[in-house]
Amino acid sequence: MKNFLFASLMFLITLNACAIGRKQTAAEQLPENAITFIGRVVIYGSHPITYVGIMDENGLSYGIIPRERGEELRMLQGHVVEFTIVPLEESERNAALAFEESYLPGGPVRLLSYRVIR
Repeated sequence: MKNFLFASLMFLITLNACAIGRKQTAAEQLPENAITFIGRVVIYGSHPITYVGIMDENGLSYGIIPRERGEELRMLQGHVVEFTIVPLEESERNAALAFEESYLPGGPVRLLSYRVIR
């Protein structure tokens, strides 16, 4: 019984160490052009056609492409959030012109991660 408990404990410690290592590796693998800033989730448009954007502290608005990724943030409207984004490459930007999000002043971006601050 003692051997089983010891083996279980060692397995959990190893599993936790692997998980911590993965998180650090993911943070180090951010693209060079990734931007992290604090801002708010904003809903643009008028009912029934609305879309989600993000606004930084300077008032610059960005559209999130693909739209489904932005919809994840809809419930965070008004909250202060830390965003990590990547501006779209020129070819992706041209393909995104069919969406309203592309015409916001900051342009369309790909949302990598977000964290609610308050």
